[in-house]
Amino acid sequence: MKIDLTRVIKDFDDKPIENADGLAMTVGRIAVQSLSINIPDDKAEDKMLKFNLALDIHGEDSIDLTAEQISMLKKCVGKIQGPIVVGRFNNFVDPVGDAEKRVSKSKDKKSKD
Repeated sequence: MKIDLTRVIKDFDDKPIENADGLAMTVGRIAVQSLSINIPDDKAEDKMLKFNLALDIHGEDSIDLTAEQISMLKKCVGKIQGPIVVGRFNNFVDPVGDAEKRVSKSKDKKSKD
């Protein structure tokens, strides 16, 4: 699936979220940052996969990713970033998967009411 790495992550007021350097946080920046942070239960092989994917993403405007790579990205972002970044990021990299989850949760919530 082709991912637009230049998409800007926005807050609930639709304003760009910025990093410490004042740069807008894009899908690409979030991906590289999240892939580069050490997660304690990662094995050496996982770290190499993350490193290579971060190298492929860094500096690019878009990239074609496999379902496996998207899954790894979502897992890393989910462990590292806050809720709004995770939500926005996942909507950009896996819009169908996240839409299905939202519909499913909405149906579950209505059935409980």
